[in-house]
Amino acid sequence: MLRIIYSLSIFLLGISASMMAAGEIDSGDAKVHRLDLQGQIDTRAPLSKALWAGAHNAYASFQWDQGVYTDVNQWYAPEKLFHRGIRLVEYDTYPSSTFSSTPHMCHMGLEEATMCIYMVGTAATLGDGFDEITDFLEDNQDEVLFIKFEAYDSDYHQNFRNKIGEKIESRLGDYVFKPTDWGYAEGDCASLPVQTLSKQDVLDTGRNIILFTQVPREYPHTGDNNLCDYHDESKTSKYLRNVWIGVDEMDAAGNLTSNEPLAQNSSQLTADSDGNSSATTHYKNGNFSVAQDATTEYSKNDIKIYGDTVQE
Repeated sequence: MLRIIYSLSIFLLGISASMMAAGEIDSGDAKVHRLDLQGQIDTRAPLSKALWAGAHNAYASFQWDQGVYTDVNQWYAPEKLFHRGIRLVEYDTYPSSTFSSTPHMCHMGLEEATMCIYMVGTAATLGDGFDEITDFLEDNQDEVLFIKFEAYDSDYHQNFRNKIGEKIESRLGDYVFKPTDWGYAEGDCASLPVQTLSKQDVLDTGRNIILFTQVPREYPHTGDNNLCDYHDESKTSKYLRNVWIGVDEMDAAGNLTSNEPLAQNSSQLTADSDGNSSATTHYKNGNFSVAQDATTEYSKNDIKIYGDTVQE
C-alpha cells in the first residue's frame, strides 16, 4: 500500500508497516510508471508548478541497512524510494555527539542542542545518505532530485554546517545545482527562485540535485530575524556554496520577498487580492507549498490527508 501525502507542489509519501502484509511495490509497477511520467511532463514548468513526490525523513527506514531506526517513517531505503518515483527527500542532519561533529541522520527535535548521541553507532552518516542519491543518479541522469535539509547551528560544534558542506562537495560533486549556476555570487544567501527555475534549467547546467533548507522556519514570520541572518557566511561558507536558503515568495500583487520558508501550515499561506488565504490562493500566486501527512508506523490508520484535499 502506498501512503501518499499531497500538496499543490509537493506531496510527501510515507510507506507504513502494513506494507509487510500487502507486499512490496515493484519498481516496474504501473503505479510507479505513472508517477514517474507525471514527474517528467512538467520538466519545463516552474518548480512551484511542478509535481514532486517526496518522502519525509527518508533515512528513517525499515529496510535501510546503513542505520537502525526505531522512529521509522518509511518502509523502503532511500534509493528504493527513488526507484519508485520519489524525487524529494528530507535528511535531518545532526552531529553524532557532543564530541564528534560527523554529520549523521536522525530524527530529533531540540535543534541546536541536539545530537544523535542517544543512538550512537546506529544512525546512518550523511555520507551514507548521499551514496543512496549518487547510486540512483548514475543510471538516471535525466532526473532532478530535491534534497531538503533540517540542519541547525550546533551548540557544540561551531563549524557543523561547513562539515555538511564538505561532505556535499566530496560525495555529491558536480551533481549539485549551486546558487552560482543561477547567477548568485559566491557566498550569497541564495533564495530558491521557484517561480522561474525549472527542472530543465537544472538539467541544462549538467546538474541533478537541488539542496535546500528552511530552518529555522519561524524566523521570517516573527520579525526578529531572518533565515539569512541565521545562516551567516562566516560560519557556513561551504554550506552556502551548495545549499539554497528558503524560497522566493510572491503576493497577489506580484511583489516578491526572498528567503521565505515553504508554506507548511495555514499561517504561511499568501492571500489573494481580497485578503483570503488558502492553499489554492498560495498556488495561484506562484508559490511553493507542502502538505504533510503525520502518519507513521505507530498510527498508520490515522491518515490526515486524502484525495479530496488534492482536488481542492
